[in-house]
Amino acid sequence: MPLLRVDTAWFPQRVSIDAEFRDERWSGTLSVAERTARLESLRSIWYRSPTAFTFAEGMSPTERRWAMTEAKLGLADLRGVEATTHQFQRWVPKSHEARVIVVGDSVFAAAIQSGSAEAHIDWRNDYQALTYRRVDPPTGVVAGVRGYCRDLGLVYGAFDFVVRPDGQWVFLECNAGGQYGWLEDAAGLPITTALADFLADGCGA
Repeated sequence: MPLLRVDTAWFPQRVSIDAEFRDERWSGTLSVAERTARLESLRSIWYRSPTAFTFAEGMSPTERRWAMTEAKLGLADLRGVEATTHQFQRWVPKSHEARVIVVGDSVFAAAIQSGSAEAHIDWRNDYQALTYRRVDPPTGVVAGVRGYCRDLGLVYGAFDFVVRPDGQWVFLECNAGGQYGWLEDAAGLPITTALADFLADGCGA
């Protein structure tokens, strides 16, 4: 059976990745030296004891710390994008964004309206320019987030959505430990009470 040995520390110096995620499947290539593997042909992966990332010679200690942080936390801008791997999302035209909090079977949602160009791109860029209001998600969204949590065995989830100008909700991600405190105060959502009740009731048991 063909075998390809890769250490994540080899990226990007010794390993190259050209990949796309579409229709719930990865496709593309993973290349090491003269060997290349098609991602869609992988049957199994054994992951153990990877070493630390290595970067190009000539980077200062500050640049190395920055590259290491970006590799773990994500993309801040395009400077230095060649130093590590990134995932890009297609831009979705938006009226506003929304965060949906699931606690057991309870679903809470707040619309997040940006008040600046920076916040319109990513509301985390400018918290002072944001306004919030309590909203009722479409029934399909409610069913979707409940099903997501059920299928993954989650009793809590913080879901982020873009709401298009035509009112369509577009799912971005779910954080199983996402924050909600500031939304509870700003939009009047009784999430802490729901969490306390859920725990007191034995977590739905």
